[in-house]
Amino acid sequence: MLPDEIDDILRIEARRRDISIAELVREAIVNHIAQFTQTPITFFDLGPGGFPDISEHVDEYVSKAVAERNSVRTLKK
Repeated sequence: MLPDEIDDILRIEARRRDISIAELVREAIVNHIAQFTQTPITFFDLGPGGFPDISEHVDEYVSKAVAERNSVRTLKK
């Protein structure tokens, strides 16, 4: 649960931008983490398209993507 003040700010900004609170939070996380890494960070379903069952299997998809990214990094070394 978020403090009321932060919840209010998120709701106002999401409404202003006509996006969901979840989308706003994902974007904020990506932008925050991007400050600390050179690797582009993506989230599922930030734009049109995506897997139809993403919300049900997000952990599996993320684990697979991280494993693939790690194996590519290992190959580059």
